Amino acid sequence: MRQLNSKCHCRQTALAVGLLAVAGFVFYVYHFTAIPVYVLDQLNLRPFFLPNIMCDHCNNFSVSYVIANEKLCAGVDTVDLLILILSYQPHADARHAIRATWGGIRTYRGRNIRTVFAFGVHTDANFNHQVALEQQQYGDILQGNFAESYDSLTNKTMMSLQWTLKYCANAKYVLKTDDDSFNVPQRYIDYLAGVTETRFVGGYCFTVYPDRRVSSKYYVSTQTYPDTYFPTYCAGPGYVLSMGAIVELVAVAPNVQYLPMEDVYTAGMCRVAAGIRYVQMTGTVISRDAMTPCALATWAKSAHNVVPGNAITLWERVMKADRTTDCVGRNLRIFVVFLIAAAAWCKILWNLRHK
Repeated sequence: MRQLNSKCHCRQTALAVGLLAVAGFVFYVYHFTAIPVYVLDQLNLRPFFLPNIMCDHCNNFSVSYVIANEKLCAGVDTVDLLILILSYQPHADARHAIRATWGGIRTYRGRNIRTVFAFGVHTDANFNHQVALEQQQYGDILQGNFAESYDSLTNKTMMSLQWTLKYCANAKYVLKTDDDSFNVPQRYIDYLAGVTETRFVGGYCFTVYPDRRVSSKYYVSTQTYPDTYFPTYCAGPGYVLSMGAIVELVAVAPNVQYLPMEDVYTAGMCRVAAGIRYVQMTGTVISRDAMTPCALATWAKSAHNVVPGNAITLWERVMKADRTTDCVGRNLRIFVVFLIAAAAWCKILWNLRHK
């Protein structure tokens, strides 16, 4: 009897220890990792576990336009991809490189593509005059009547999305990007041809801690955003919004607490507030070294921190890329790996049968 009681006691102790370990693991995962953020976002349950990010008409994103560019999307029934580039007036070299490369493409496989550079108002009137001249020459400038600064990036994005609804309502998708990024519009068109969701927000999506260092450019106080992690957001150098998503994001934005990080705000906080899931898009915001000829011909869509000279070189590589020739080595490697794996599996099965 004593032995039986001892065994029962050991089992109960082991069970209690096991339950305690599981509880500790769950506590650690929930409070000290970002895993719950990703899971809750995908289940569309994140709003129930967030601090209150909503407010009552605390933002006014309505602005007038210095350069409205009303006709950019006119003349075609559908703009399949509108490329919206947040730019800064002094970055003229970057804009010229973009126009000469990926920003200059207007059609691909019968799909229409348009590109526009978005600005606020610079403190130096000479820079504003420069972009006005660019509008005369290229017709690809959008300028809102608000001060140009890092803290106004969210205003710039929301102004641009409002402009899209008003003057480019025939667009199906918007690629929001920056003037130091490199994009391959052809690969975006290929990918989006298979998308069926009408409320689409996609890119390279992740979450990070809010930066609590007061001296930091990215400082966010606990009063502004008290949670441990931001909602999952798609990185600003290259995320895609469908027109259906833009309608909802613009509608909810006046009632979402403001953050200057436009990607966290637009593709994170407003996305969650609108109840839209994010989509992880392969090939967005990858390293420049990963843009091999085979990748550029098949799946690579965007890279960040690309200087104008490198943009020219990369675009030449894009235009020469051919999956039938550039991916031969890759396909051969995949085939060899498959053969090795199949041989190993057959050997395991043979050994099991003949034991």
